[in-house]
Amino acid sequence: MLHLTPLRWSSLALACGVLASPAQARIGETMEACVKRYGDSYAKIPALSGRSGEFCYLFKRKIESAGVIKDVSLRIEFMQGKASYLRIVGRYSEADTETLLTNNQGNDTWQLPQAINNREYYFTKTKPSRQACVYRLGENRVLEIFTPEFVAELNARRVALNENPDMASPAGISDKPTASSPASNAPEKADANPAKTDTKSKLEGF
Repeated sequence: MLHLTPLRWSSLALACGVLASPAQARIGETMEACVKRYGDSYAKIPALSGRSGEFCYLFKRKIESAGVIKDVSLRIEFMQGKASYLRIVGRYSEADTETLLTNNQGNDTWQLPQAINNREYYFTKTKPSRQACVYRLGENRVLEIFTPEFVAELNARRVALNENPDMASPAGISDKPTASSPASNAPEKADANPAKTDTKSKLEGF
């Protein structure tokens, strides 16, 4: 089980279009900020929240971890112009996951996680809570982060479709693909590079 500890810093800089760490990803950023950070979105899919005319945007960048270049995939959905749902998939380290959680807790702090069905669910202390989910998908690590507004809208859609929000999944995301949650559970292409274990997060003040 992942427990948050003080951040670890090192001096690995951005170079040659390589993203030093996935921990740059932030809830609350605008589309313009995301494009500046990751480049243009290479595709879009229907919004997970089901809002008409809205989309979830896909990005892909590379990270250097333990001397190996690896792909990291991102899905970002916006509400009122700000990133409200973030999904990061790749072979990044547990320390990077810790930093991503810390960077996306806002002015709050995460409570200890709840372990359900091989996933860890996090809630910030202040209600309504920001939520996060950490799990493995093959050899990749997955982190999903939701604003409370996004969770409320997602659950409202499930109720409108006569589906009770999945109480076994605090973020309202089912562990099995359903018509109301296609994006969250769709498989990601695994990184073809050999996995290596990272003992420290390679970050520079993100």
